Amino acid sequence: MLDPLADKVMLLCGVMVCVYKLDALPEWFLYLSVSRDLFLLLGAGLLTMKNRSVPSARLWGKVYTFYLSFLIILCLLGVSVERLFWLAPIFLITSWLDYSLVGLRRLKSQTFSSALS
Repeated sequence: MLDPLADKVMLLCGVMVCVYKLDALPEWFLYLSVSRDLFLLLGAGLLTMKNRSVPSARLWGKVYTFYLSFLIILCLLGVSVERLFWLAPIFLITSWLDYSLVGLRRLKSQTFSSALS
């Protein structure tokens, strides 16, 4: 459970450096990233408390994490990411929606099964 949290903290620190120190990414992207990660942490916590299991990573979340890591490395190397950046918010929103839909399905199925018990 700590490994995904450490990944999120590391990525957010990288985005903060790219936004505030290098001025390579827009500030709104940091806020969007923080919002997504807080939402996912709260949702995972809720699912874990109700189901006693840690939700697994999803493909779109991995795609977003990989692409964001790639952008951060490029920023740190001094490469302009202006033309590559536009995919990052698309992957972020896609992964957010994917996790949200799966989480809602799991919550509904748990609520339904607990109502039958």
